[in-house]
Amino acid sequence: MSEKQVTEGCLIPIVPIVLIAEDHQLIRQLTKLLVEAEGCSAIEAANGVEAVQAAFSLKLHLILMDIDMPIMGGLEAARCLRQNDCTRGVPIVAVTAHNNQTRQEAIEAGCNDFLEKPLMPAMLRDALAKYVNSGINYRFL
Repeated sequence: MSEKQVTEGCLIPIVPIVLIAEDHQLIRQLTKLLVEAEGCSAIEAANGVEAVQAAFSLKLHLILMDIDMPIMGGLEAARCLRQNDCTRGVPIVAVTAHNNQTRQEAIEAGCNDFLEKPLMPAMLRDALAKYVNSGINYRFL
């Protein structure tokens, strides 16, 4: 019996992929640990350009987007992603230490939601539950 015959008709897990766009390496790594602890896979980007490139090349379930990043900021990256058919529907959650004015700017740039730093595990868990249905989905082979 071939390997294809064995796996055909089986359920395989699809782990949600979350892009973490954050220029501070320590914050990015801590966020990655929190995301992975919730059953998701995490991809990292250190600036807006890397975030846009990753989003165009991967099937993402959620983007956690820092607002203030070098090369290309999070709001500009969000605008780019909203203009592309492949990424228009991917939820983007702005993450920043800034005030409510930035919240409005993030929404206008195309972000779906806004989380304030420091990012608390419960806040991240709620965002994952809201936008990714946190946990593993399944599909048939």
